[in-house]
Amino acid sequence: MPISYNNGNLFTPSVRIAWLADWDTGNGDVSYKRANAKTPVITKIPSNQEMEKGMLFEGGVHYSIFSSESSSWMLYVKGGAKIWFNKSPDWRASGGVTFRF
Repeated sequence: MPISYNNGNLFTPSVRIAWLADWDTGNGDVSYKRANAKTPVITKIPSNQEMEKGMLFEGGVHYSIFSSESSSWMLYVKGGAKIWFNKSPDWRASGGVTFRF
């Protein structure tokens, strides 16, 4: 729910919580052959794919600094973490400016 100010600006907090799953699709090793060599080398790169599960926790804020009937400017920042059950977490952060017309 946006929080409005007297000057027409909007402050909108956000929270995102999600269940994550990265399935093992049974992909095999990738074969690699060096081309244009006197003695071609063939190598296999393992896929190392496993079933992984986790949770996403993310929070952020959007601040609308100018708004009219046809356009708006908005600043945003958000960050959080993907917490995996069988590997280390992935941290994430982003921010920027959005112009809508």
